[in-house]
Amino acid sequence: MTDQLKHLQTFRSFANLNGAPQLIVDACEYELNWQCERIVNCLEQLSDDQIWSRPLTCDGQDVGLNRIGDLVRHLDGNLSQWTHYGLGGDIRFRDRKRDLEFQELRTHTREELIDLIQKSTQSVLATIQHATDADWGRIHHVQSRYASGVGAILHTMMHLYGHTQEVISLTRRILGNDYRFHQDYSESGELKK
Repeated sequence: MTDQLKHLQTFRSFANLNGAPQLIVDACEYELNWQCERIVNCLEQLSDDQIWSRPLTCDGQDVGLNRIGDLVRHLDGNLSQWTHYGLGGDIRFRDRKRDLEFQELRTHTREELIDLIQKSTQSVLATIQHATDADWGRIHHVQSRYASGVGAILHTMMHLYGHTQEVISLTRRILGNDYRFHQDYSESGELKK
């Protein structure tokens, strides 16, 4: 048994932690909705051409940076694979064609990308909400590594957060001072729930 698998065996006792899965479900629901709203906020400010333009370096060089549209397609693939298979065990999501997420084709309009990320996050949330204690501790081989259900969710949530920041950064770079921040706070200055 590999060191990674030995380490993952510790997650098998996760089901004995009363209430811990609900804390994870609640945190995932908050993060999925928040990150989705932040991505949609960016997409709503951009044209289709801006969404599918390849970012250039400061000196105008094309070094193959990801386009915003590519990132949204990629997040859909990652969220689906790591959650539906890595947590839920749904074999239909075990193998994904990751390279197609970065193909050169403009496959979606802005509205279709908004719909894609919203449906993806809600579908993932449903899988998380319906996971059993056994699902949280079960180990799957996802991409090139082993992960328990807990590990799969931690992986994909960090992945989502990182690419959300990338989408925001690219959007701000495109729009400059015209960028409108997501309204995380009410007019009174309190964090929206």
